[in-house]
Amino acid sequence: MTVANITGIDYLGWSQVQRIATQHLEVVVVHEIGPRIVSVSLPGHHNMFGQLSHEMGQTGGGDFRLYGGQRLWSAPEENSAFTYFPDNVPAEVSQPDEGALAFTAPVEPGNGVQKEMVLSPSEDQASIQVLHRITNRGTEPIRLSPWAVSVMNLHGTAIVPLPPFGSHDDFLAPVSNLVLWAYTDLTDPRWTVGGKYVLLRQDAGAGTPQKVGLRVSQGWSAYVLDEVLFVKTFADQAEAEYPDLNSNVEIYTDARFLEVETLGPLASLAPGQSATQTETWYLVPGIPTPACDDDVERDVMPVVNRILETGHIT
Repeated sequence: MTVANITGIDYLGWSQVQRIATQHLEVVVVHEIGPRIVSVSLPGHHNMFGQLSHEMGQTGGGDFRLYGGQRLWSAPEENSAFTYFPDNVPAEVSQPDEGALAFTAPVEPGNGVQKEMVLSPSEDQASIQVLHRITNRGTEPIRLSPWAVSVMNLHGTAIVPLPPFGSHDDFLAPVSNLVLWAYTDLTDPRWTVGGKYVLLRQDAGAGTPQKVGLRVSQGWSAYVLDEVLFVKTFADQAEAEYPDLNSNVEIYTDARFLEVETLGPLASLAPGQSATQTETWYLVPGIPTPACDDDVERDVMPVVNRILETGHIT
């Protein structure tokens, strides 16, 4: 049975593009570069992903371009030859399973890694699973973390849960972390750090970037834009080591966009071995933008809890 209608389209200057549409969800993947998921939306609704308009339709060349949308990077970011390798050439498209579509980039010269995204849309709800895979095609071992980066559209708000409260008597050891970058300023009005959640608001008029990392054991993060909630779920591997002082979720913003990012565990890959990071995305309409913990508890968490408990929005 066909889960999605998959059609080749032209999109913002690119001609090698696949539109994956169900009655609940629409996703657009450019494979003339990347691969790059440039749009995810409810039918008839706005694109949840942000795009850099001056880079749309561009291909080739040795300059790194952000483009926007969903990309696959490798962490840690200090290894810039891996992280910032320009993904400006076409990816191969295949169908590994019924209902799934795979986009595989060429092996990166000099790095020896190959990146792949496998998309599996849901048949009965506005949801899609995105598997991110990095394979060592070189001749030497490498150590990295697959890093799934979602560039979100302007003017929304990111939501990341903090660890649940516990008593001093029961929890003498720390239970999580809050990782700051040199440019992080938690007094910036875009931040709201509550008792249960960290909120970060995108402001197109802001002059400075902001970023934090967290170790999120609850396995979810979210973004609300124009009353549509975008939830991504992922697995936290409790005993694993993660990059960036043990962060598995990072949120970043500047005047151009906001990024909701997840990271897989650091992995030492022998030649031929792969590391993966799987996210499942859910889009839910009718959710107002939260401004505080109480808003998240009232409007967002009933949906998130259903997703975590059942894998379904309703």
